Amino acid sequence: MPHFRIHLMRVVLLYPPISNVRYPYLSLPSLSAFLAREGYEPVVRDVNLEAFYHLVPPSESGEMDPHALQEALMDQGARGKRRERARRILMKTYLTYYKGFEAETSRASLGDTLRAGMEGRGDRFESYYTEHLIPWILRTDPAFVGLSIAYPTQMIHGFRIASLIRRANPRIHICMGGPTITKLVDDVAHHDELLNVVDSVILLHGELPLVRVVEAMRDGSSLEGIPNVAFKREGRFFRNPVSFSPIDMNSLPTPDFKGFPLRLYLSKDFTLPLISSRGCYWNRCTFCTYRELYKGAFQQRDAALVVEDMAKLHREHGCSHFRLMDDACSPAFLRSLAREIIRSGLRVAWSCFARFERGFTGDLLRLLARGGCKRLMFGLESHNQRILDLMRKGVRVEEIGRIVGQCHEAGIETRLMCMVGFPTETRSEALETMRFLIDYRDKYTSFAVQPFNLEGGTEIDRHPDRFGISKVYREDRVSHGLRYGYRFETRSGMGMEEAARMGEYITRKVREAARGSV
Repeated sequence: MPHFRIHLMRVVLLYPPISNVRYPYLSLPSLSAFLAREGYEPVVRDVNLEAFYHLVPPSESGEMDPHALQEALMDQGARGKRRERARRILMKTYLTYYKGFEAETSRASLGDTLRAGMEGRGDRFESYYTEHLIPWILRTDPAFVGLSIAYPTQMIHGFRIASLIRRANPRIHICMGGPTITKLVDDVAHHDELLNVVDSVILLHGELPLVRVVEAMRDGSSLEGIPNVAFKREGRFFRNPVSFSPIDMNSLPTPDFKGFPLRLYLSKDFTLPLISSRGCYWNRCTFCTYRELYKGAFQQRDAALVVEDMAKLHREHGCSHFRLMDDACSPAFLRSLAREIIRSGLRVAWSCFARFERGFTGDLLRLLARGGCKRLMFGLESHNQRILDLMRKGVRVEEIGRIVGQCHEAGIETRLMCMVGFPTETRSEALETMRFLIDYRDKYTSFAVQPFNLEGGTEIDRHPDRFGISKVYREDRVSHGLRYGYRFETRSGMGMEEAARMGEYITRKVREAARGSV
């Protein structure tokens, strides 16, 4: 039952740079809705989006200055030429900066990343922080500031913001959470940078631990014993017991996007994120961190409730496009979702991540299309059966082409995400993936190729010998693309450097083939 008592303690939630600017990340809207139901009035700021607009100078905005670009995006003629031109200009600016940042930080150790954040070295957002964000925080005078770190690209900026808050007002309790912090907490806890600027860390899903931490602060009690919370005491971090029993998905409120400048995000169609499950229903991939992180816990929200979420956000914000942020949606759930949408008469479009399951038949895909499905994003990884079996994907290569083709026939766009350099993968095996991408280039909409990343806590990390890995360098995790992983050597197949070059080669050749077919 909702709590009607309003707690006066000020809570601020921040989402640091650098992350996607096409639509809001889901953590702050979800946490804000949960806190509001518990009687709090949190203030949320998407610092990632704000800092990006602060970055855009007139010299990079063509005919339109930054203020005119924002005004064009706010134009309610959401598909008008003026808005689309502004969106393209801003996306070009964002992608240029993002790729430059990724290149600058690639292969940086975790320790270097934390130190760079603390010192603010080369941070292009520094003037925004010092002139706008920190003065606002001091005026707001919160007792608690939470920072959501979803991606490794946010580590530098998250720690920079935390260090500036700590310097400006040491009394503010600073808490970090999010998937990246959860994955890296054991590594980060050994660095003084964490102890200097962070008072507590929330692991795994944040709703209940966040409320418990805020309540403890309000009551002046200890954080000891609160599940899924690590906290600073006597110069070191203590970790409370971890609970893998997630909150009931059906009990969660609809995410609250009030307070977000929704029309300033850069998706082509005004899009909001939602989630229908937590964990992965497959939960067997050998390269995935979630198997260890969540101990196989999986929960599914009822399809009818997801449709209610869509309907509510449509009423409140006029949003008709949604992106389900689940790790993967099963064919059975998507069948229920499409039927509920059709039954409700709600006119929406949606996309989600999926696996190449046999259950994606032509009949089902046509039903999904009638129920508003516009795009499915598949983790293809490889088109070589030996590599897929080593990954334990549970996929047969003959199903991949069929599903891609039938999605195309049903009018559903597909994005294919590929991985190169899985341990022992050979050049010829990687080229099989390239040939598939070229042969089916008229059937899918987009693709991406990333090098394999050896992350801690995966089955490959725990049993490297089984996967042909001869040596793992565990001194410090390094940034590898967008993730932190370990450098390693294999007894056979491509090495890390060769795999990176192969990924670039495949991307170039597939794009050349696509241009040639136009």
